[in-house]
Amino acid sequence: MTPEEAYSYSEQVLKSDGFDVSGIPGVSCCHQIQPCNIDYNYDMYKRYSQLAIDEYNRRFKDANAELEFVKVLKVMGQASRGIRYYLTFMAKDLGDGGEIKTYQAVVLDGLDSKTANSFRLKPPEDDRDSGSHGRQWFWENHLCNDETRCI
Repeated sequence: MTPEEAYSYSEQVLKSDGFDVSGIPGVSCCHQIQPCNIDYNYDMYKRYSQLAIDEYNRRFKDANAELEFVKVLKVMGQASRGIRYYLTFMAKDLGDGGEIKTYQAVVLDGLDSKTANSFRLKPPEDDRDSGSHGRQWFWENHLCNDETRCI
């Protein structure tokens, strides 16, 4: 990866929190976030989105918050003790009159378990200039991992 490609990649990761990163042709680095072809494994990405929705529904059950899966829009993948998926998907917010909203979640398909590490409403495009670490997450546990590597 050239210094220019590394800079561009880092900027994209910071601005989108890893959810909107362009692939760099001919470059594949360990821990690099890369686009996934959702047509290839749509059912798997749907299950991961549902896992995140189920965790959201469990955490916010007392607040009468409930989401219902609609469709997967975009997926990024990153090798990290398994594969960390950055999922962008639509869900119906049953606690808000059934309005369909776009959500983002980080799901780790680990060596021995699958976990929904983070979940949020997708931020508006004009809100993404500096990333949104800590601002709009319902919960977040994906930003630093045990390998002392932070994104």
